[in-house]
Amino acid sequence: MQCFGYDGIDAIKASLLAAEALRTEEVDVKIKLVAPPLYIIHTTTLEKAIGIETVENAIIALEDTMRRYAGGRVVVKMKPRAVSASDDQELAALMLKVEMENQEVSADDTDDSEEGESAEEDADAE
Repeated sequence: MQCFGYDGIDAIKASLLAAEALRTEEVDVKIKLVAPPLYIIHTTTLEKAIGIETVENAIIALEDTMRRYAGGRVVVKMKPRAVSASDDQELAALMLKVEMENQEVSADDTDDSEEGESAEEDADAE
């Protein structure tokens, strides 16, 4: 999910809230940030069909909300599906790997010149 328009942050926030508003007592919709712009929508329910339908509706809500903003878009990388415990473990490992990659490494801190620092800041802004 991305929005490079003037209201980019507001667009993403509104889209996430629209998707999470679909939760019910039986089906809770949660969205996790893996690493911008990658998000995961998940739910826990005993009814597989209802859970998949709820996630599909959440995606539609995301897309509809993002369309209202200039420059907003949603790209679905994987269609909703039911997952097992092993899939959950793989997801946790992926999220840990991405988190480790995003952490600042001490070797990244160099005081060679101001030019190098501004280049790092520009890279972080992307």
